[in-house]
Amino acid sequence: MNLNEQTNVMIEKKKRKLYAELHGLDHCREDLSDVDFLAGGKNASLPVFSGSLGIASFITLRLWLRRSVTGHGGGFGVIFILLLLMALLCLYMWFRQSGGGKIRVNGKSLSYNGNLYSADEINLVKCDWLGNVCVYSGGKKVASVSWEEENAELIIAWSRKCGIRTDCDHTALNNRLSKM
Repeated sequence: MNLNEQTNVMIEKKKRKLYAELHGLDHCREDLSDVDFLAGGKNASLPVFSGSLGIASFITLRLWLRRSVTGHGGGFGVIFILLLLMALLCLYMWFRQSGGGKIRVNGKSLSYNGNLYSADEINLVKCDWLGNVCVYSGGKKVASVSWEEENAELIIAWSRKCGIRTDCDHTALNNRLSKM
């Protein structure tokens, strides 16, 4: 698959997610008794960063070995700092992903990491600037998954169906995708 085909597949996936966000629960029962899904669970960025860290480490090791043999080369302070930052980012993402991250919606209730919340307890579902779908109860964030993860868009559709205040505006993304 070439780059153009991969781009088209990604665009179509985002269009499907946007459509599901707006119309995903249009045909469910009024009491939402037939709604049951899991959202989240995998962070797609972690393998990319880990692979990049591995490649950068290999190149740095090769340069360091060449420098130790020939005595030429430099700039390892900058390279070392970049590797350290990449390693810390990978570690942060690993901890964030391993903390659970799956939201289960069943009817008018939502559970995350063993905590159960009814739709009446949830007062806001918001998309933050990082692209995460965040669920708030009593003014405190109680759950969060990336919008890119599987079924995350259905959390937004579910919150709208339950009458929960929703602050997720993907019109800019929708406009960009419709032009492609």
